[in-house]
Amino acid sequence: MLSAWVNYIRSYLEIEVDCPFHERFLNLCSRAGIYFWDAQKTERGIRFTVYRKDRKMVEQIAEKLALKMSVCSETGLYYLLKKYRGRYAFGAGAVAFLVAIFVLSSFVWSIDVIGCETITEEEVLYELKNLEVIPGTPASKIDSETLSEELKLRIPEISWVALNIKGSKLEVDLKERTPKPEIMDDETPSNLLASKDGLILSMEVASGMPQVKPGDVVKRGDILVSGAVESETKPTRYTPSSGRVYAKTWTKIDSKAPAFEEKRSYTGEEKTRYTLRLFDWNIPLYFGGDAPFEESERILSISELKLGENFYLPVGIQKERYLECTTERRELSYEEQLAICRERRDELFAATFPEAEVIDHLEETEQVEDGLVLHSEVVGREDIASWSELTVPEEPPEEAPEQ
Repeated sequence: MLSAWVNYIRSYLEIEVDCPFHERFLNLCSRAGIYFWDAQKTERGIRFTVYRKDRKMVEQIAEKLALKMSVCSETGLYYLLKKYRGRYAFGAGAVAFLVAIFVLSSFVWSIDVIGCETITEEEVLYELKNLEVIPGTPASKIDSETLSEELKLRIPEISWVALNIKGSKLEVDLKERTPKPEIMDDETPSNLLASKDGLILSMEVASGMPQVKPGDVVKRGDILVSGAVESETKPTRYTPSSGRVYAKTWTKIDSKAPAFEEKRSYTGEEKTRYTLRLFDWNIPLYFGGDAPFEESERILSISELKLGENFYLPVGIQKERYLECTTERRELSYEEQLAICRERRDELFAATFPEAEVIDHLEETEQVEDGLVLHSEVVGREDIASWSELTVPEEPPEEAPEQ
C-alpha cells in the first residue's frame, strides 16, 4: 500500500516500444540507470512502466536505435495537477484533503478486540472507554504498557493483553486465564459426604472407612466414607477418603410451555435506508423517520471508510434493511405443550447434573391461564460423594511419671 502511494506521488507512465530485440533494449535502459517494472511482450515489441523523470532517457535510447516509442498511459499526482492546472479551487481542495488525511492519521478511529472467548468484546470496549480510550483518541495519548496493566486489573479473567496501533486502528490482542484443574488432595485427612438425599445403590471406595451400605437412605451432609479408620488393636488412623458412591436421587423440576406459538413469515417486500456516520453524528440519507412497514425485521450493517488495511477514517455508511413480515398466532394443543415442557425439563436437568443417569420421571401437569406447567420429579443415578476436610483431634499431652 505504501509503495503504491509513493509511485503515485512520483508519477509514472506506461510505454510501448516497437522493438524486435526487446531484451537488448531493456539491457540498455538498465545500464542507463532507468528503473522499470511490469515489462511484457507485445505483438510489436515490449511494453513496460517507468517513472516520469526517466521518460526523456527512454526517448533518447529509442531515438538512437531508430525505434518508435508511444505512451500508453500516464498516472500520478503530476499528471493530475497538470490536468487541472488553473483550477485553483480543485487544487485547494486537494491540498485540504491531504492535510485532513495527515491530521486524521494521528488519531485512533477503530478498535479491534482479538482473543475473546468467555469475555465479551463489549466488556473490553466498556473498560477502555472508562480508561478514556475511544474512537477519536489521539494515538500519542495511548500508553500501551500502562493500559495493558489497567485492563488486567479491571478484568481479572485476562492473563495477557497487548495494545498495538496499526495506522488509525487500535488492535487489542488478549488471552484469557485458563482455569486451574481441580486437584484432589491426597494427603489431608478427609471424609466423603452426601451432596444430596438419596438411596445408596453401590459404592467404590478406594480409601477410608465406609459408613453406609447399599440400600441405606442418606440425607444431605451425612458421612458416606470416613477418614477416621478405627481398629481394635491399633489407635485410630486418619487418612484421605476417596471413591464413588452412587445413589438413587429425586430432583424436583418445574417447566412451563406457553399456550400459543407465534410463527413469523416474510412477504418478500423490503426497503433499504442509508445513514452517513461522520464522527459522532448520524446524518439520515432518507426521508421519513418511521419504519417503512407495520411489522418488519431490521438488519443493520456498517461499512467504515478506510485507506488500505489499517488506516480507518471517521466516516462510514450505515445500511438498514427492513424485511416485511407477518406473525401468525396459533394455539398449541395439550400434547404439544407437554412435549415442550418435557424438553425444557430434560435440558435443565442435563445442564445441572451432566454426569447423572436418568432412571425414571414422576410427572404431574397443571393447566394455567397462559400455558401448561409440568411438575416433575426426576429419578436419577449419580455419584453423590463430595470431599470434606476432616479435623483431626489433638492428642492429649503425655503425663509425667511420678517420682
